[in-house]
Amino acid sequence: MLEWIRRALLVEARERAQVTYLLLLFLLIGTGMALGRGAARTLFFTRYGIEHLPTLYLLLGVVMAAACLGYAALADRYPAETIFRGVFRALVALLLLNWLLMVPLGVEWAYPLYFLSYEVASEIILVHVSLYLAQNLDTLQLKRLSGLLFAGMQVGCTVGGLTLSSAVQWLPVTASLFLWSGLLLLTLLLLRRHHRRLGASPFYRPGARRRGLLRPALADLAHGARFLGRSPLLAATSAALFCMVVAV
Repeated sequence: MLEWIRRALLVEARERAQVTYLLLLFLLIGTGMALGRGAARTLFFTRYGIEHLPTLYLLLGVVMAAACLGYAALADRYPAETIFRGVFRALVALLLLNWLLMVPLGVEWAYPLYFLSYEVASEIILVHVSLYLAQNLDTLQLKRLSGLLFAGMQVGCTVGGLTLSSAVQWLPVTASLFLWSGLLLLTLLLLRRHHRRLGASPFYRPGARRRGLLRPALADLAHGARFLGRSPLLAATSAALFCMVVAV
């Protein structure tokens, strides 16, 4: 039965261990993101209401731009698993700080802070997941296995939603911050175990080491803006993406 499932999913025999690891990794990430999304929106709307959402989206645009600039400056300097570990550790610390501000201290601005934290973290994680796959699978494997692996993340989102809806029957919504932190720690352990056993991502190729972080990132941004003016395809894609983000 298992052999038939493997063949149906286009997984080769030599890939079973790797696919199992990646599926579990994506399942944990998807579950945690579903917990974070549900809790962040519930807590914000309960405390502030939907009328404050435009202001929050304005702040989100500024924070997201800064976070993405920082991510772009670091992404090609280190293996993808190293960036993942840094993001997950920072997110655990931020979640615990948010809980401390919300529950013992009762700080009202902790709720929009948690909303912003989730939105920024989810965007960076989703982008970095693709980079991690590209550094651990070859081109043919990406074509065959990406759909299966991202389906695992969607299963995780379903599990996270069901977990949150069940947990709030017995626990406050703020307890989901500990649940997500626990899942992030499990993900860190899984990453550490896998790469300690098999080494760094096999397809990682370090980018050029340039002095500083901010100046090279801004230079890349300026280069991209110039290329935008020369490429009709990139301009059309950017306009479509802009409209899609507004609609979402």
